[in-house]
Amino acid sequence: MQTRRGFTLVEIMIALGVSAIALTAAVVAANAQQRAFYNGQKGRAAQNAARSALLFIEQKLPSAGYGMDAALALDFGWYDRAAICPESPCVPDRTNGADELVFYARDPVYWAPTDPTGEPRGHAWHLVALAGDELKVKARAQDLFRKGQILQAVCPGEPRYAYFTVGATTSTAVDEPEFPVTLLAADAADPFRRQDVVAATACFAAGARVFAIDRYRLHVRPVDTGDGRTDPFLVLDTGTDLDGDADVDEDDEILLAEGIEAFQVSYQFTNPALLAGTAAAITLNTAAAPSEADDVITPTVFPGTVAVGQFEYEPSSFYRPRLLAPLPAERLTNHQANVRAVRISLVARSPEPDPASSANLTWTAGSPLYRMNQTAAPDWVPADGGYQRTVLDTSVNLPNMTVRAMSYF
Repeated sequence: MQTRRGFTLVEIMIALGVSAIALTAAVVAANAQQRAFYNGQKGRAAQNAARSALLFIEQKLPSAGYGMDAALALDFGWYDRAAICPESPCVPDRTNGADELVFYARDPVYWAPTDPTGEPRGHAWHLVALAGDELKVKARAQDLFRKGQILQAVCPGEPRYAYFTVGATTSTAVDEPEFPVTLLAADAADPFRRQDVVAATACFAAGARVFAIDRYRLHVRPVDTGDGRTDPFLVLDTGTDLDGDADVDEDDEILLAEGIEAFQVSYQFTNPALLAGTAAAITLNTAAAPSEADDVITPTVFPGTVAVGQFEYEPSSFYRPRLLAPLPAERLTNHQANVRAVRISLVARSPEPDPASSANLTWTAGSPLYRMNQTAAPDWVPADGGYQRTVLDTSVNLPNMTVRAMSYF
């Protein structure tokens, strides 16, 4: 009779040990693969956010200055955005945070015939009258004039123009041959609030047209999520009452991309000598809370007399600059009208952190996250936190800055 043999206790323990090791290795490998997948997914989310932001910028920024003069295309101080600025002082360039970019362009959603008697369509109207702070236009049914909207009046037959800003949101239900639009009070220091010059200029009483001007202010807005984290967004501020509550505030901003921690801007000029000693471009300021003395870009100043070397607009927002150097020398200066391209650098992070994983890029000394003249991260940005980050750069040409496009149609 054969004796049946089983496994000894030692053999069972060895088998269990080997199985445990194999299972542990399998679990570790699975966790590593899962972690790599999640990190890759978060990295792709960061890249998609940065690409979405740059796609919008690359679509809109080339329009800067369309239907306007180059000296008004970029804004380094006219727009009073303190009420909706997340940081104080509110400045266009920061070394310890995100920059902002403000530019203007005529709204292209219109059609206007060359014949002064022809009726324009879309965001263009005939100017009927302007008295004090009230503009009257020949409006059509469903026309909407939002508070904060900039309007441009252009004379027929000559390059005369002026700007004003809507002071109250109004709309039309039917065609209105003399629709009243309330304007913000005239301000000689603001090129977009110069209705005071229209009454003294005869051409505006004979068929002038009114066009809508779009404002684009791009900046980073950090949002408190309520769970101890801050979620940053690249947002668009148009300076207009988009939600119809008769006020212009942060509720009117448009979210463009989530997870944008850094937004750095610099400017390129025609004159290569202006780029010496810089990273192929000029940044607007070099201080965290800059004053005008820190600027290395000369801004257009309103009104009238300014320091030697700057453009003068006199006596109004009409394009009558006093050139203080012979052409083409004036075109080789660092005046804002001579900006030919804008460089943008973005740092985007994944929407959700993974505390169990390390960030691929951190805000540490010598980190590639510091772009252009940025030397410190905002205090709301975590150094690590398990975020996956990506950096994208682009340079956008400004074709409208090379020509005058003050068109009556």
